[in-house]
Amino acid sequence: MLWGCERSAPEPLAYLSCPDCKGLGKPCPLCGGEDQTCSHCHGRYKACPTCGGKNEIPLMRCPVLYMTDEMVLFVQAWSLYRQGILPEPGGMGDQAAVFIDGCLRLDLEIKRLAEQSED
Repeated sequence: MLWGCERSAPEPLAYLSCPDCKGLGKPCPLCGGEDQTCSHCHGRYKACPTCGGKNEIPLMRCPVLYMTDEMVLFVQAWSLYRQGILPEPGGMGDQAAVFIDGCLRLDLEIKRLAEQSED
């Protein structure tokens, strides 16, 4: 399967939860949100314009391309949290960014090498 690093993949790599409606953008089951006289929604429950009411959007490119700097920092913080390092004095908040990034990269590389040696 093409991973979408150079161009879009021919089919979705995965699906992400819709960032706009968070699952609340489903259209009215009776009128689709198109009928102002609908007794159920009065035309208010339209499908989310981003996901069409499916609560998911297809991921057609490499997942890294979708990540903002803020998302990268959160993923790093979450990874450290799982190791018991909290953003408090003496913890992750007091460390240089290059140190945190280096530790995370080293952990990933060690994991990758361990998985290769198992095969």
